[in-house]
Amino acid sequence: MSPPVPKRPTKKCRIALALLVIAGGFGGLAYAVARSPSEPAAAGTELSNVVSIEMRGFRFEYHTVTGSESLFNDGADPRHLRNVLAANPEGGRACREALARKLGVVDLPSLRDPRDDTIKRLRELGYL
Repeated sequence: MSPPVPKRPTKKCRIALALLVIAGGFGGLAYAVARSPSEPAAAGTELSNVVSIEMRGFRFEYHTVTGSESLFNDGADPRHLRNVLAANPEGGRACREALARKLGVVDLPSLRDPRDDTIKRLRELGYL
């Protein structure tokens, strides 16, 4: 009599494993997107997808991939759920300029230049 052949994982098990791997990938992506640098980027280093600065009770975020901006009132909205940029354009301008100085760039859209290929691919795939 020959030794028993090990059973293949069931289809249900393979699907569960695939979903676990996908969820882990999205978790890592979410972590990478959510963190922002505390120091200015040195020449030749990779910049985070979201750069931010906190000043005068506000948090300003610039998304380097999409070019979108957000301004949050830390006192009234500590979880940063409501973008008040439209209601406070002067505060946004001041934060934008301070963040550009902090990062050592002329303006924030210049941060998008190294990502142009990525942005183009994401648009072609329908993500942007």
